[in-house]
Amino acid sequence: MNCDEPNLNYRSKRDVYEKRRVEAHSHPSKRSVPGGWSSSSVDNPKITHHLKKLLTKLDAQSGKDNKLKVKEIISASSQVVAGTNWDIKAKVALSDCSKSDGKDIENCGDDKDKFETICEFKFWEKLPDKNGVRELDNIQVNCEDPKLNVRSKREVHDTLVGGHNAVSNDDPRIIEHLNKLLPKLDSQSDKQHKLKIKNSLRH
Repeated sequence: MNCDEPNLNYRSKRDVYEKRRVEAHSHPSKRSVPGGWSSSSVDNPKITHHLKKLLTKLDAQSGKDNKLKVKEIISASSQVVAGTNWDIKAKVALSDCSKSDGKDIENCGDDKDKFETICEFKFWEKLPDKNGVRELDNIQVNCEDPKLNVRSKREVHDTLVGGHNAVSNDDPRIIEHLNKLLPKLDSQSDKQHKLKIKNSLRH
């Protein structure tokens, strides 16, 4: 919990552990590094497979009538962690297939407008789940054409998992959960009286 008054801020043991884990990966020692970054072959079929998934996100915000496709993979590097971190640079072009065309993008040609842009794809490929699905998370896409930039921490896989859902301010579960957390703030507050929820501003 984060409050305007810092002495009310609260971190659970799990949050502290997670923070230390992230810091360890951000500033790793030689003993804790599971693997450094290494170059990967641009012909790796796994790279093509992942980029095809990510291009659907770019299609959704391109403003173009036709699908985008990978014209050339320029470079690729990976880092083995709990899964694999990827950093891929590729030339992305507009295809001659419309977004409503069910044809596989690999069978589409180039659009007559010759639109091209260079994009850098950064993402985390998780370890396979019990069904063998490898989800993509922590996605960042930076292109020369800023309309195509993507920053998302939601997973991308063959079946998209649910994202954040809007919840009504009147939902009784919100107050119920917050009231359970208030005793923790009371225990470290310097006030004589208990704290209470006055209004739910966002969720």
